[in-house]
Amino acid sequence: MKLLKYFVIILSFSSFAQSENYNNKDSVDLESLYYLNDLETKTKNLYNYLAKSSLNQEIIFNKDSIPFYNDSILNERLIILDENSPFELISNESTLKAINVYAKKRKYIARMQKSSKFYFPLFEQNLSKYDLPYELKYLPIVESALNPVAKSRAGARGLWQFMPPTGRMMGLKISSFVDERCDPYLSTDAACNYLSRLYKIYNDWSLALAAYNAGPGNVNKAIRRSGGKKTYWEIREFLPRETQNYVPIFVAINYIMSYSKEHNVQIINPEFTYYDVDTVHVCDRIEFDKIEEWICYDKDKIAALNPMFLKDIIPKPENTYSLVLPSFLIGDFIENEDSIAKYSSLTYQYSLLAQSSTTVEKTETIDKSEVYYTIKNGDTLWDIAQLYKGISADDIQKLNSSINVHRLKAGDVIKIYR
Repeated sequence: MKLLKYFVIILSFSSFAQSENYNNKDSVDLESLYYLNDLETKTKNLYNYLAKSSLNQEIIFNKDSIPFYNDSILNERLIILDENSPFELISNESTLKAINVYAKKRKYIARMQKSSKFYFPLFEQNLSKYDLPYELKYLPIVESALNPVAKSRAGARGLWQFMPPTGRMMGLKISSFVDERCDPYLSTDAACNYLSRLYKIYNDWSLALAAYNAGPGNVNKAIRRSGGKKTYWEIREFLPRETQNYVPIFVAINYIMSYSKEHNVQIINPEFTYYDVDTVHVCDRIEFDKIEEWICYDKDKIAALNPMFLKDIIPKPENTYSLVLPSFLIGDFIENEDSIAKYSSLTYQYSLLAQSSTTVEKTETIDKSEVYYTIKNGDTLWDIAQLYKGISADDIQKLNSSINVHRLKAGDVIKIYR
């Protein structure tokens, strides 16, 4: 174990990590190691062993430091990833260029690591269900930056960026109020199903990814133009420009998410993880602002947990919809569900409108009731009643019971409406 410790110290002086702000450790007296034959070779072998076994050594950087790794280090790490993956996570000019681009986007990668705490368990659960590689959990980073309401210029939407026809083909419902492409649960299941179909067509994950991005038609066209070649890198030049960059970016995201720590990415803990929320089935129309009123929880946070409901309203479903809430609020929602549903219902909304209309009429009547009449020469109660609708001489007499209406004279004032 002492020898291993010495070797690790030696490695700290190697090109394992280069940074202007890297804190080198104190130098070590190497005389005690001279008895070893081929020290340089053994050190190199130990480096390879450590690299392939974990590469999780504690590397200390200053907060703002941006580490730089030469291509040989990146190659070593990609070899490790590739050996443990059914994907071709290979090192070439395109993948290394993509890695160097994302290595500089540390704040972006920090956000992805933060969001991954919520989404990755969901992705892995569905990938396992369809017996797909776990590396596909990085695909929504390429597609949407883990934004469930992301929308492309072409109209693709959601974490997995389904176009409307493909989404509907995979069973996702799209309407003015509900877009299931934005539902993390439903869209992830649909994406895994779709990726499984694509892999069965090409029996190659890189081609399946290309088909996911550009469509099977464009991939088949590229295969024909290449003279029948059957690998992504062989047909790459015949694919659309975006798809030519798609797989290299996927490789880069796999790398940078696996080696965030080595690139000094400051990881932030999210407000929620996947295990901090739960779902409850609702079968009535529900408005998020009514949930906020009854369980005292910010409706914007409710909307963030339920991105498929585009207007912050769950319309009355044919069967049920799933509402996602923090686990500690599920009991509160169930306890108040009847009231929330009542005040969210269109029947209640329409009754409010009707009451509002009636209130306006009553207000007008009330305004109208504050009317007094000044007696003129020759006036009788019957004559005065004829001037106003809905009141009789007897009513006028009752309204003015405190005075003798039969002895009124010009200039006296009487009440006409209560």
